[in-house]
Amino acid sequence: MKGLEDDTQKIQNEDLNMNNEEKEILEQKQQILNNSGVLAAYEYFLRRLCKDGFPNGNVYEFAAQAVLKYEKKKQAEQFRKQTMAKSLAELQLNESLKAQIQVKNEGKQEGKNDKNKQEGKNDKNKSPQKVTKDQQDQKKEQNKKDQQQKGKEDKKDLKIQEKTDPKQKKK
Repeated sequence: MKGLEDDTQKIQNEDLNMNNEEKEILEQKQQILNNSGVLAAYEYFLRRLCKDGFPNGNVYEFAAQAVLKYEKKKQAEQFRKQTMAKSLAELQLNESLKAQIQVKNEGKQEGKNDKNKQEGKNDKNKSPQKVTKDQQDQKKEQNKKDQQQKGKEDKKDLKIQEKTDPKQKKK
């Protein structure tokens, strides 16, 4: 009796080992199907078949079209994800660069303020206002505009004189 029980236990253990191996193989196959997208395409085809009904034409052509549509949708989705990831990375990079620039500008401004304070201490005897390049440029532009305006007024005066005194025109 013991021999028979031992034999049945060995057979059961072998079956369990085979079942475990088979389960591992099935899990690997399932994982391959999931990773490749075939399973998702098959599910999409079945949903389309339920939604649209059984086709009048060739079922294989319908299945091929459904799988192609699924592939296009999947590729478009992947492209969107990639572009979103790229744009997000660019935004983060831009923001970090802006922050670095702000820090540099603040440092420069602080340095300028320190220089201005030192110059102010050193230049107590000098004139209180210094003319900057921008102010000089503005003055030059204003002078040009004034000269142009003056030239226009002179031309108007000459025309008025010509109308009133025709003798000067002949000379």
